[in-house]
Amino acid sequence: MITECEAQLNAFLRGFRTIIPLNYLGAISPSELSFAISGPVEIDVKQMKETCLYDGYKSDSEVAIWFWEVVE
Repeated sequence: MITECEAQLNAFLRGFRTIIPLNYLGAISPSELSFAISGPVEIDVKQMKETCLYDGYKSDSEVAIWFWEVVE
């Protein structure tokens, strides 16, 4: 299986190494690694809404209002 996806795996590892050098992996915890890859667990919806840029819509457009109702 590794040979079937070797190019993709190598591309992933190159990108991964730009975030965390492989020799650092033993020095960090799984939760720190998860944070480095994914970012914070909670999303600040209020901040996201305040900084949202609308392309072809306005903040008071019906679609935008529906979107925020679902997200909030």
